[in-house]
Amino acid sequence: MKKKKMIIILSIIGGFVTIAAVFLILFFHGVFMSPKQKVMLAVSRTFGGDSLIAVISGNDDKVDSGLIYNAFPVSDQIQFGKLLLNAKENASTQDFTLSIEDSNVTYDSPIISDLNAKLTSHSYINPMEQQAFAKFKLAISGISLNLMNLYMDGTIGSMEVPLLYDGYICVDTEDFGNAYNDSDLCELLYSPIPEEYLDNMDYDFWSSYQSGSGFSNLLKNQEETYDAICEFYDSIEVEATGKQKEFTIGDKEENCKEYAILMTSDNLMNLLDVISTDYFDDDEIISEMELDDYTIYVYLDRKGRMVSAEMESDAIDFSLIFSGQQNLCDEFDLEVTLTQTNDGEDPLEGKISLSRTTETDEEIRTDNYVLTFTDSNDQSIKLTGQLDYDVSDDTFHIGIVVYTKGTVKETVDVTGSLTSTDPGKDATLTVDELTFYSPSDDEIFTVSFEYTIAIAEDEYEEPSGTKYEILKMSEEELNDFVDGLTFNF
Repeated sequence: MKKKKMIIILSIIGGFVTIAAVFLILFFHGVFMSPKQKVMLAVSRTFGGDSLIAVISGNDDKVDSGLIYNAFPVSDQIQFGKLLLNAKENASTQDFTLSIEDSNVTYDSPIISDLNAKLTSHSYINPMEQQAFAKFKLAISGISLNLMNLYMDGTIGSMEVPLLYDGYICVDTEDFGNAYNDSDLCELLYSPIPEEYLDNMDYDFWSSYQSGSGFSNLLKNQEETYDAICEFYDSIEVEATGKQKEFTIGDKEENCKEYAILMTSDNLMNLLDVISTDYFDDDEIISEMELDDYTIYVYLDRKGRMVSAEMESDAIDFSLIFSGQQNLCDEFDLEVTLTQTNDGEDPLEGKISLSRTTETDEEIRTDNYVLTFTDSNDQSIKLTGQLDYDVSDDTFHIGIVVYTKGTVKETVDVTGSLTSTDPGKDATLTVDELTFYSPSDDEIFTVSFEYTIAIAEDEYEEPSGTKYEILKMSEEELNDFVDGLTFNF
């Protein structure tokens, strides 16, 4: 009797577990999601958690980041991208070196044909304390020059130019436009800033610097734009059409479900109006634009990823197809057709196409790109690029060829590497050779550069010498300063 009760209890528990498991499976496959939720999650899976759609739709923490930017499968030991993001919130040092050695420039440039030059910079940036400096040096044929030192402490920007003057000039960037117009310097130069441009002259360095840490910070720093994009997203409607279309994914054919994304012209105009005002301070940019209602058709595979998107209209047609086997974005084809119609004239049509294919073996990954621009007369410019990345030592080679009317016009060849001396704390991008070739394969120009980013161990350095608050100086003081510049030079 007890055994029967135990069996019944276990059966009931097992039934609940089974039901819960089935529910979870159906949930993760999107059975209980609305068409809009399914499509936006699918787009996020394809483009990655760093994409605009992922951030706006709230899927940025549900999917992997940056699948479309996976051409560099960098070792976790180097963590170059993580250091770049970390630098937006924490103190970092950044060093850059650009070298030109034994240049083979021959095109009407005999002066620099034997040029040996090196430009270096060392910078310290601490967003939390809002302090930064950057020092630039130039070495030419063994002669070293201190070009300039730039400083930022809160909103106060300073500049040292040892070649021209002792000390440093400084300005407050918070109200630069009005301060300049009210200064004696403005009167001496006879060039006030027009009133309509004054707001654009107040530069917030720290907001601009930190906005590069991703779409979410970039958009949220522009509150009106962010709100407008969210409002536009809410206005989008998505419908399941019940249709299917066959696509090749890797080496297999798969029927993918079709969904229609509906966007109205009024909602698009509202969004564009806010963007044009917020970023360009001009609400007339789109005043003459005429937009239609648009429908974008997207296709989802069995894994819940967006495989394709396409749209047709009077002014623009586009088709985007992803077909990579390991990562969907490893292979894609994009084609955009733009049409301009003028009364009484034949329409003008231009096409842009971009494709990417990927080959991989145990250590080397090769990405091939083809970008083509075609005008209404079927004249085209084509750029081809090949990126080879060796995962074993994080070295890469990039080759770019530019064709016009089928003839090679320019060739660019790049070799380099990604390295780290202290994994997780520093990373270095080195380009050993960046070479430009003529159509006859003659070497035109070769440069090399190195960029290192690291968690800061330095501290902020103050500018030194005499302080010149150039927007507060009298006409007499400015004239003395200019005379000093001439004397030092």
